[in-house]
Amino acid sequence: MVAANLLDGLVRDLETGGEAAQARKIGLVHLLGREGSEAELTEELCSRIAEGAFDETTPGLLNHLLKTTMGRLEIDQPNYAAYRRERAFETDS
Repeated sequence: MVAANLLDGLVRDLETGGEAAQARKIGLVHLLGREGSEAELTEELCSRIAEGAFDETTPGLLNHLLKTTMGRLEIDQPNYAAYRRERAFETDS
C-alpha cells in the first residue's frame, strides 16, 4: 500500500509538478519584484518573513502561501480532508 501511494504521488508530480513550480515562481516574482531561480526567490521570501519585512498585511503574500500549499497538497496528499474541503469551497465560490 505504501509503495502504491508513493507511485501515485510520483505520477501526480510528473503530471502537474512542472505547472505547480511555474506558478510558484510567478508568484514569487510578483511578490519580490525581481527575477531569479525558484530556490533563490523562496530563500529571499523566507528571509523577509523571518525579518518581519513581510507579514500578513503584505499584499499578495497570504494568497501566494495558500496557493503554494494547495498546489503541494494536490500532488502529495490529494485525499487530505482539509485539502478536499478547501477545493470544494473554491468550486462553490
